Amino acid sequence: MKTGIKYIMSACKQRSEKKYTTRPSPPFSAQSCPNIIKKGNDNKLYQSIANAKGIYQWKLYKDNSSSSHKTSSSSRKISKSRKISKSRKISKSHKTSYEISEKYDNDVIDLTKFSNFEINRNHSIIVPNKGKNQEIYIENGYMIMKLSSKYVSEADNIIIKLKLSQISLIEDVVNGQDDNIFLNFSNKNIRYTLQITIRNEKDKILWMKVQQLLTKYKTKVVNLIKMKMSDSYDKTPQHHFGDLLLLTPARVKKLKVGHKYYVIWGQSWSTDYDGKYSIDILDYQGIKEDEYGEKMIGEQYPLCGEGFPNPYYCTGTGADPVHIVTKWRKGFKPPTRIRDKAELFKN
Repeated sequence: MKTGIKYIMSACKQRSEKKYTTRPSPPFSAQSCPNIIKKGNDNKLYQSIANAKGIYQWKLYKDNSSSSHKTSSSSRKISKSRKISKSRKISKSHKTSYEISEKYDNDVIDLTKFSNFEINRNHSIIVPNKGKNQEIYIENGYMIMKLSSKYVSEADNIIIKLKLSQISLIEDVVNGQDDNIFLNFSNKNIRYTLQITIRNEKDKILWMKVQQLLTKYKTKVVNLIKMKMSDSYDKTPQHHFGDLLLLTPARVKKLKVGHKYYVIWGQSWSTDYDGKYSIDILDYQGIKEDEYGEKMIGEQYPLCGEGFPNPYYCTGTGADPVHIVTKWRKGFKPPTRIRDKAELFKN
């Protein structure tokens, strides 16, 4: 199984004891910095590698082709327009890796340089307008985003500037293959998640630069298990479908028997932009029980888990939240098969 780079650096701190400051390797405990690359006291790069017994030791990093490993002043210049200057291109002798430095406070780090990233805004993955790109970068303790949005006008051409201390970092490793980074934050009561997937060596080195700044500016680290999923919030405004509410037992009581309502369900509604797979009609006939005694909301949505007041329903794709539509986005029309066949929920 692939060993993923560890992204939570709270225990990886510089040491001042003599044995750490007088040796060639970095003044950090290798055991506290698993798989991390650091510059040694001899100005060479080292990586913390586990031996056969699982004990981490500093080993010379494979890309030490330059003896000094100092970043030249010309390679660190940033243009006045806050764009990354062409002068920051890596020399031919460093094609496989970026240079590592301990300080990036004045650098502009372009987060769109990762191989794969996406912006989840209130459980809607933002798609830029044709010919436009997202702008996301870190500078002087801030993350700045200029967004382009094809489907949600409220998110188009907006600029967000947040302190790194206002962002939460979540780490996830999926099947030991892809390392996924989640940066969560809220802005004007809208929830955002910037997801970055680490796929290659270039991504790893770039992430290490970002990681040092997140650590320096005290970005909060959140356990994935404690992370609230973006599809389980009570209110989801400005979605690419419109405005949605979680269908909780309290809201079920407000439904009218014999009425039909538009609902959102499943596991693809963050990217199902025309609603073909995610929008359905709830034909509400009251709360009933099936042959096993499980409570049912109509015929499509039996309750999962331990029953009321659990707002999760068995939708055919697992125990997923169901959302009810209160307002369609301007210009949006539900799929033809269900158009004008149900009503919007009035809370």
